[in-house]
Amino acid sequence: MIVYYCFFIYLTLLAVLNINKGKALFILITGYLVLFAGTKELGVDRDSLNYLQMYELFQGYFDALKFGIEPGISIVGILLRKIGFNEIYGVFFVFALIGVSLKIQAIIKYSPMPLLSIFLYYCFMFFKQDFTQIRAAVATGIFLWSIGDILDKRFIKYALKILLASCFHSSAIVYLPIYFINTNSINKGLYLKFMLGAFILANLKITSILLQLPIVSYFGRLQSYADKVSIGASGSDVFNPLGLLFIFQLILGFSMLYFVDIIAKKDKYGILFVKLIAIGNIYLYLLGGIAATVATRICELFYVTLFISGVYFIYFIRPLWCGVIFTLLVGCVYWAFQMFYDPIMMPYHSWL
Repeated sequence: MIVYYCFFIYLTLLAVLNINKGKALFILITGYLVLFAGTKELGVDRDSLNYLQMYELFQGYFDALKFGIEPGISIVGILLRKIGFNEIYGVFFVFALIGVSLKIQAIIKYSPMPLLSIFLYYCFMFFKQDFTQIRAAVATGIFLWSIGDILDKRFIKYALKILLASCFHSSAIVYLPIYFINTNSINKGLYLKFMLGAFILANLKITSILLQLPIVSYFGRLQSYADKVSIGASGSDVFNPLGLLFIFQLILGFSMLYFVDIIAKKDKYGILFVKLIAIGNIYLYLLGGIAATVATRICELFYVTLFISGVYFIYFIRPLWCGVIFTLLVGCVYWAFQMFYDPIMMPYHSWL
């Protein structure tokens, strides 16, 4: 574990000092994160053993589809076998290379303070997705790659990228309507009402009526989560709308929306990224009636952008150093939650 503790301190210093050595520094950080995630030993995270079972089970390019799983993992696995790499570690490395590099690229392009964004990314989404939920990591990376198509109104390119993302994680299809979002203006009051309304409905247990909608039965994985909730089979699938992390995220979302006018004046991408955080919160509380797993997974598809929008606190928390410190604290909260409160990984070991 000493490796990622040291890297955590290293990124903190970079973020505080805002050291920028150009592309070489970002390439160095990207390479480290890819190696860190791509060469992990089996069992150091929650999902790697499951991926090993998939890898051994899938012997054809589209075998994953036979088991209700997206074909991306079987396609990558078979291609690696074709070139002589017959270990699951190749899949880990390829997925890490795609997911991490696309996220760092988006940070460089859209963040007002890239090093501060990398700090947030490492503290929150890196361990949750690129280290653990690697299929979702590739899907969210492709979505971040497609943001330019939203801004430049290239629907065909955007739709093709989202379909590609869905080949790695089917839930990425929820990104498709995002293309039609107005990136130049925002009805702040409407988004605030939607967020507050979803929160109230979740606390009144009204959102649980979503379980009765016929559409649930058409999605096997969604139905399986719903069944667990209905019979009380899995306590982890019971949604707690007053969970500390959920409330923390709601406060962040409300803060960004409240100050979105200031953000929009200082950052041309601000409206889009603030809207994505708001939509993530709305999905979280509306889908909580189905299951915590469903709600959090969909929410995280939008919260992947937090490492960009989380830096916006520097625009309305003054002086600047106070905004930087607040952003660092946000990252530390997420990091501590994943490392201590709800540990997402075992002590790190590499297969190299």
